Amino acid sequence: MNKTYHILNYGCQMNESDAEHFAGQLADLGYQYADDFHDASVILINTCCVREGAEKKIYGKIGELKAIKAADPSKIVCVTGCMAQKDGDKILKTYPQVDLIIGTSYVNNFSAILEGFKANRQTQNHVYCQFGPGS
Repeated sequence: MNKTYHILNYGCQMNESDAEHFAGQLADLGYQYADDFHDASVILINTCCVREGAEKKIYGKIGELKAIKAADPSKIVCVTGCMAQKDGDKILKTYPQVDLIIGTSYVNNFSAILEGFKANRQTQNHVYCQFGPGS
């Protein structure tokens, strides 16, 4: 599998900063940026849940990835950000093409989470990282 990535970033300036952190970690792992998400081996959707319109766009994009994942199951689809943290359970139940759900507290641990998922892919379908209420 080629080591390429594409980040689809939705939302605020904080998400832009987080996307840069994700990109840096992927580069450190030897991944190259792919101009088109269709060509990426890792597709990361960095989400925002502040506006309902943004959420609808994000769910539409996640839905679009179903065909891409079906055509190439080796692709890794990650949903990150505040929407992932807020709606992680719903996303996993509704969108089986999603491999990783990563809440906002895990931005700096992304490379370890990704490598752990890849190492355990045969026995683990999803990594769900978030702090729930009271954590």
